[in-house]
Amino acid sequence: MKLRLPKRTKRTREWRWTTDRRKAEKTQRKTQHAPKPATTRSDNRTPHTGIARLTDALPRTPIPPPLNTPARRHTLTAITHIAALELRTTARTRLTWTITATWTALIYGFLLLALATTGTNAPTLLHSITATTTLITTLILAPILGVTPLARTRATGLLDMFRLTGFTPRTISWGTTLATTTQYTLLLLIATPALAIGTLLGNANPLDLTGTLLTLAITGWTLTCLGSATATLIAHRALASFTAITITGALILTPVLLFSALLPLTNEAANAHVATSTPLHTTNGHHPEQFITCTVTNTTRHRNRPDHIWWLLLPQPFITLADAAPHIPRTLAFEPLTALRTAIRTTRATPPTPPTIDECPLPSRPTEHTQNTPPTPTEKIRATITEQHRTTTQQAEKLTPHWPISLAIWALIGATATAYTTRRLKIPGPAAYGEHTIHHAPTNT
Repeated sequence: MKLRLPKRTKRTREWRWTTDRRKAEKTQRKTQHAPKPATTRSDNRTPHTGIARLTDALPRTPIPPPLNTPARRHTLTAITHIAALELRTTARTRLTWTITATWTALIYGFLLLALATTGTNAPTLLHSITATTTLITTLILAPILGVTPLARTRATGLLDMFRLTGFTPRTISWGTTLATTTQYTLLLLIATPALAIGTLLGNANPLDLTGTLLTLAITGWTLTCLGSATATLIAHRALASFTAITITGALILTPVLLFSALLPLTNEAANAHVATSTPLHTTNGHHPEQFITCTVTNTTRHRNRPDHIWWLLLPQPFITLADAAPHIPRTLAFEPLTALRTAIRTTRATPPTPPTIDECPLPSRPTEHTQNTPPTPTEKIRATITEQHRTTTQQAEKLTPHWPISLAIWALIGATATAYTTRRLKIPGPAAYGEHTIHHAPTNT
């Protein structure tokens, strides 16, 4: 007997579809109203069968919520999680070891060169060379350190993964900044022994090195923040690094250019004692030196007042480093940081009133001729000028150091750059997330 199958009519297909739908709805209702299985976990989640056997013997401690929940996405744990991931990735790259080797070779190479040239008799020069080399290397390498993590994270698509797992732009920005700051801190620790050699050889207080280390640390942190901000603006890593270094150069040169441009505007007329030559009598139309004397006249002269606009130089990092350098006894006539600190503090000091200006061409007599004879008018004038210069220098040395204000300005620049990085990370698209932007398929409504 031949088995006859029923014909698959439209009505049969509808009946089967209705039956399957009713079964699915019934199963769903049973699942919703079924009592939850008993569990001893503090978070009331059903343990998996295999995992439950392994974790039964463990103490019942509260399990924290995952990182992508609103309760923890702003916490320090999420920030350190991103920072640790960035540091693990950075430690495996060739660029990191290249930067570390370059940093060490430059700083200790210049230190050994200075030791071979001057020996241990010029501790101030050793500290000046080492600190200046460290600052120059920081100005070049710190922006690259700031650009690299975000550029690499964006290129590999890890930034999209952070975004999908619930990390906020602020957490990503702060975590990346923490990673780059940690990396620069390790580089600064490598340079610390080289910076301390000059201080120890000069018998200075080791705590005086704190100002130099703080200057280098905050400057490096600010430049890494600027590098991160540039990486969110420019997708290409090399172009972003070049732009960050260019911005750093602008921060160095802008204060000096502004100061030079505005200095003529501080010109003022002031009374001054001017020493000029006066001929006693002539011999055949000539004025030999024995017939010329110097007289002081009161007149009006124009002079610049750099003490009115000296604050424009506050953001300049080399001036900040010179002002924060430890006071080591000088052994040479010229030492870079000492000369720069003296010049800046003299600029801050108020000039003498009225000033004495020497315009007399007569040379001073040798010292052995002035011991038993009264000083000439020329020598009196030049002694007055020397005393005024000494008074101005002493007044300048008593001024309060300005490097804490400069570091506060640099910290403000770094905080602004971090805020800009956070704002840029909120913008979806190639400018913020690179080529790995996720495009969701349109949904039918």
